[in-house]
Amino acid sequence: MAEFSRKVRESSLKRFRLVRPSDRAWRPAPGRLSFVDHLKHLVDCDRWILAVVKGEPEPHANIGPGEGNPEQWDEYLGQLVELGGSSRLSSKN
Repeated sequence: MAEFSRKVRESSLKRFRLVRPSDRAWRPAPGRLSFVDHLKHLVDCDRWILAVVKGEPEPHANIGPGEGNPEQWDEYLGQLVELGGSSRLSSKN
């Protein structure tokens, strides 16, 4: 399961890195999630699962259209990479 998770994360990171800055807020239709919304949601989900595993209070992990900030793209991407490292460390304990 851990190996599958790593491959999915790497695949997602590869695709997010291909999104041009001008396309980060693009959504397929009104009311749907944009690329940046999806990226933020994955970061929020990582924080949620790590909190659950550690027995900590669960942070908010739901997202709605427009909640991701395109100006924070690099920050979200860095957090997704960093949290992926955290989850690998946690799975070894």
